[in-house]
Amino acid sequence: FGYLADDLNGVHFRLSVYSDEDAENLARAVQQLIENPALRPYVEVRKRLRGGAVVWQAYELAPVHDDAGQLAGIRCVGYDITRSKAEQTRAEQAVGWVNDLVVNMQDGMLLVDTNRIILLASPFAERLLDTTNQQLQGRQLCELADDVLVAEVCRRLQEPRDRKHALYFEVYHPIHKVWLHVRLFVHRSGTGVYFKNVTTRKRHEARLVKSQAKLRAILDSQLDEIHCLLDPELKIILFNRAADEAVRNVHGRELKESDDFKLYVLPGTERPFTERFARALAGERTISEVEIPVSPEQRVWFRIEFRPVADAQGKVTAVAFNAQDIDERKRATERLEEQNKQLRSIAFTQSHTLRRPVSSILGLLNLISEYGDDRVFADELLRHLRLATEELDAVIRSIVVQTDVALDANPDLAG
Repeated sequence: FGYLADDLNGVHFRLSVYSDEDAENLARAVQQLIENPALRPYVEVRKRLRGGAVVWQAYELAPVHDDAGQLAGIRCVGYDITRSKAEQTRAEQAVGWVNDLVVNMQDGMLLVDTNRIILLASPFAERLLDTTNQQLQGRQLCELADDVLVAEVCRRLQEPRDRKHALYFEVYHPIHKVWLHVRLFVHRSGTGVYFKNVTTRKRHEARLVKSQAKLRAILDSQLDEIHCLLDPELKIILFNRAADEAVRNVHGRELKESDDFKLYVLPGTERPFTERFARALAGERTISEVEIPVSPEQRVWFRIEFRPVADAQGKVTAVAFNAQDIDERKRATERLEEQNKQLRSIAFTQSHTLRRPVSSILGLLNLISEYGDDRVFADELLRHLRLATEELDAVIRSIVVQTDVALDANPDLAG
C-alpha cells in the first residue's frame, strides 16, 4: 500500500479499500474481534491498486496482545482471491441461468447429487410430486419412492448401467393419469432425471394399435386375397394371414413385418412388379390380371392391384399390394369361351349344312307331286330324294358327334 502514503502509520484503513461498503465490512469484522477476541473473522474486500485496477482480497483477522495479555491491536493476513472470485461469479451466473431455465421449462426435471440428494426440481416436477422446490431440496430422492415415477427411477438406478449412455423408459402415473417419457443421465457429479408428458402420443399409439387390429381382422377374414402394406423402400408394414400362408407355401418361410418384399417377388415378375410399384408411389392405382408361375408345374391367375396410400396431407407414404386368386374364374371363363365356340360351330352346321339337303328334299317333293304320273321321271326324282335324305342323315350324325364331343369336354353343357 506504499502508493497510498510514504508512511502508512496513522493512515485510516478506509483509504486502502475500494468502496465504503468494503470499509464497512472490514470495520464490522474488526468490531466483532474486539468484542470477542476468540473469534477469527474472515472478510472479503476489494482494493484499488496503483493505476486504478481493482482486486479482491480475503483477510483473516487475529488479535495482537501486549505483555499484560491485553488486546493491543489486530493483525490482518490477506491474500489475493481475484481469480477464484471471478470463477465464483461465473459459477453463480451459471447457477442462476440454470435456475431460470428450470423454472421456465415445460418438461419435468430433477437434479440429484451422488448421494441421491435432490438439488433442484422444475415446476412440472413440483406439480407431479405435489410439493415445492424448496421442500424437495435436500431430501433423499428415494424417500419419495411412494410416487410411481420416483420408485421406477430408484429401481433403474440400482441396475448396472453404462454411464456413457442415457437410460430411457416410459411409465404411467395413475394419480395424474399421464404417461411420462423419462431419461436418466448419470454423471460422476450426480444424476439428471428428465421427463415429459407423452399422454397424447400414447393415446394416438393406442388408437393406432386398435385400428391396426381391426384392419388385420378385416384382412384376415379375406382368405382368398393377399394383402400387404409396403413402405417406399418395399419394407412390409402390415400383412394378412393369407399373405403369410402364401409365403409359407411358396417360399417355405414365415412372413414378418419389416421384411424386404423383394424377397417374395416370384421370378419372371420382377420387372412388372417394380414398374407398377413405382406408379403407385407416384399416385396411380393399377389393376391387372396375370398368370403367374407359382411353381415349375403350376401357373395360377391372379388379380393384382397396386393402390397408393396417402397421409392427411395427400403425400403417398405407402403402397397397398393386393393379390386375389382368380384362377378358377379364369379357367371357367376359358371353358365358357370354348363352349361358346363349339356351340357356334354346331349352330353354323345346323343353319348352313342342314339347309342344303333340306332344301333339296323340299324341292324334290314339289316335283314329285307335280310330275308323279311320269313313272320314269318319278323314279329319277326318288333316286335324288334318297341321296338328299342320306346327306341329311350324315349331317345329323355329324351334329350328334360334335355335340357328344362338346359334352365330353364341357359337362356343364349337359345342364
